[in-house]
Parts: sequence; C-alpha cells; structure tokens
Amino acid sequence: MENRPEWMSDSEAAGIEEYKLRFLNELAEGCRGKNRKELMAFLAARMKQAKNEGITFSSSEAGILIQAIRQHSSPDELNQIDELMKKAPFH
Repeated sequence: MENRPEWMSDSEAAGIEEYKLRFLNELAEGCRGKNRKELMAFLAARMKQAKNEGITFSSSEAGILIQAIRQHSSPDELNQIDELMKKAPFH
C-alpha cells in the first residue's frame, strides 16, 4: 500500500490481518474534518459496512491497534481518540 501510515507498520500491529488495517485506516481518514454530527453519521455507516462484510476486531486487536495509532498521533488526534473511546463498546 502506497503512503502507508506509520501505525500500520508498527510491530504491535504486525499480527493483524491487512484487510482490518486497511478498513481502520479508511475509517480514520474518513473522520478527518468532520463535525460531531457528520462524524456520527459516517461512523454509523462504516460500522454497518463492517458488519455486512463480517469485519470484526477482538478486544485484543482493538487494544493493540489503539495503542499503535496513539503512538503515531498528534495531540489533537489523541484528543479525538479519547473522545471516541469514551463511546466505544469496549474499554
């Protein structure tokens, strides 16, 4: 994949299937620049797509991915991650 984000090459994410990494990267890219209302609509649509395509993340995978993404995020991105995690079905 061209212009692969650093977090996708993080050693912590090495054991996670490529299609899951791509899905998560597309999700992150699609969230940029959206206000709260747009973000919620976008996330709902992507979660429906994930369900339809059978894309799921175990709690372990989610934790690994979040940690890898956090290590390569700006302070503003970290704040957004923290806000999303407050609403996440896993903690």
